[in-house]
Amino acid sequence: MADFPSVNEQALHLVARELAATLNEVRIALEAAAETPADKSHVAKSADLMRAARGVLRVVEVYGAALLAEEMEHTSRWLAVTETDARQFVDGLDALMRSSVQLPTYLERVLGGGRDLALVLLPLLNDLRAVRGASLLSEGTLLSLNLSSEKAPVAGDPAATEQKLTVPQ
Repeated sequence: MADFPSVNEQALHLVARELAATLNEVRIALEAAAETPADKSHVAKSADLMRAARGVLRVVEVYGAALLAEEMEHTSRWLAVTETDARQFVDGLDALMRSSVQLPTYLERVLGGGRDLALVLLPLLNDLRAVRGASLLSEGTLLSLNLSSEKAPVAGDPAATEQKLTVPQ
């Protein structure tokens, strides 16, 4: 029997081009934010784009990338609404730019058959969280996200739980 890609892998391949375009738009918005730091609309736009990307990544079950997209969204929103000093803004944009470069690389690795392992994203996740003053994630937290159940799902008898329908004649 031939090896077929999993449904999620097939779904990721279907949306990969659109995800790449969205992530490119994020990078462009962040570059515009760096050029005009007083205009917070560029950072807000990147947050909206990251929200969309995060939703797609969750649907196709690439949870490590979805976690990074979520942290990028939170950091972008935080920068858009919080009065920061110039140094905080630059640090935030730097973390966002590095993440926007790393996320497509991570997705390419998963598309190429690599494992979705959020642990490799830990430094970026913590950089994004540090900008906002959020508590940092530990390796243990991310490892628990990557654990899979060793028990196979138990199939119940669907006939036992179904209600009998009667059709009036």
